[in-house]
Amino acid sequence: MLLLEIFNKPLQYKQVTSSPQADTYEFTTGNGNEIKVNVFKIDNFRQAGVDLPGTGIGFDFQNVNASGNPEGITGTGDEFQVFATVLTIVEQALAEHQPTLVAFGAHEGSRQKLYDRMIKVMQRRHAYELLDTPPLMFPLGKSKYYVLRKMDV
Repeated sequence: MLLLEIFNKPLQYKQVTSSPQADTYEFTTGNGNEIKVNVFKIDNFRQAGVDLPGTGIGFDFQNVNASGNPEGITGTGDEFQVFATVLTIVEQALAEHQPTLVAFGAHEGSRQKLYDRMIKVMQRRHAYELLDTPPLMFPLGKSKYYVLRKMDV
């Protein structure tokens, strides 16, 4: 499967809340999984004790139907639909907020692989570069962290 094919079929989604701190979106996959996406607005960005200039966004998402692992989408048969839709929501936030930084974390190995692919799309479409990110950045319990910075800043 080509890289672009993975992310070119987003599902319909709706914005359910908006505040100065975060926006929340929801969508339902073809297999009936209800997904909630949170896009956080970050004014003061700190990475391992170093302040990074500019504003940013962070995001996470959960499978509302999953009982023991709400972040889990592996094995649902919806992985590519979910990531295509999450990427579309993140790209909407990039256009709306014009952040200099984007941050997110992954726990599952399969999610890390999809995020690696998603980063390539974001780098190509939006001119972001991946920064070296130590695990101290967020106390989220994630096993891999990503921070992207706009290259023309």
